[in-house]
Amino acid sequence: CQDWVEKYFGKDYQVSYGVSEYNVNSVSEQNTMVTALAYASTLGEGSRHGMEYFTPWGWKTGMWETVHLFSRYAQTTNVSSVSSDENLLSVYASKNEQSDSLTLIIVNRDPKDSGKLSIQIKNYNVLDGTYDVVQLSGLPETETFVSHTNNALKHSFVELQDSRIETSVPGYSITAIIIPSKVPSSITTITNKGAIYP
Repeated sequence: CQDWVEKYFGKDYQVSYGVSEYNVNSVSEQNTMVTALAYASTLGEGSRHGMEYFTPWGWKTGMWETVHLFSRYAQTTNVSSVSSDENLLSVYASKNEQSDSLTLIIVNRDPKDSGKLSIQIKNYNVLDGTYDVVQLSGLPETETFVSHTNNALKHSFVELQDSRIETSVPGYSITAIIIPSKVPSSITTITNKGAIYP
């Protein structure tokens, strides 16, 4: 969509875009996590590229859980992030308006576990500590979302030391890491699957 804006209006044209008729291929109905991952990927990429609004045409199992995770834990302002293998694993980073909270949403589209995942936070002052993690994985074919307190989110913790998080995420999963913070400028994600970014 951003490419279309640049092609037809010009590279620096100040216009946003929206998607109002999104649907997931019916094949993915057989796997709730594939539907959730498709939805999460669109939300993440939309936030990276200034999507103004996004409304699915159809609603399938897994989408309530995904929209709950994003609406509850993603922040208001996108922060630059990069992965060594965007096709399989993306990190969507965002901060709040006060710049005192950062959320990293990791979308693992690979059916396999990520293996060792190293997240390096650069140009950003954060304290070492233990931080909250919420995760969606292994969703069943029946709807699991009822409310903020009754859903399929799995809660855990992750350690951050020297601006680095060493962890792994399950195959076909969406994971949010919530970090109290100061103003971030960039996040670099390094996996064991591809090139290492400096």
